[in-house]
Amino acid sequence: RLDQLEHAIDKILEVYGKKPPAAADLKRAKTQLVADAMYQRDSQFSLASAYGQALAIGLTTEDVDTWPDRIEAVKAEAVRDAVAQDLPERESVTAYLQPGKPR
Repeated sequence: RLDQLEHAIDKILEVYGKKPPAAADLKRAKTQLVADAMYQRDSQFSLASAYGQALAIGLTTEDVDTWPDRIEAVKAEAVRDAVAQDLPERESVTAYLQPGKPR
């Protein structure tokens, strides 16, 4: 079953690498990502955590603050181009983590 899941994911990436996502799909994804970011701002702990994570990887607090606007600016063609360029199947590695035998 894991091989079926892997194959299904590969097919989705193949499609998105050739043509942009549908407008409704992109809008739904953007809405969810922006809503999550706004919800995160309601919690001081979550916002501080986001700032800390960003700073730890060389980003700035401004990067965190402007993230929702940058997500809203993403175009469908940019998604297609990113999938085609950054997620080629020939460079993927799949590992299956399975439980060991009881001791």
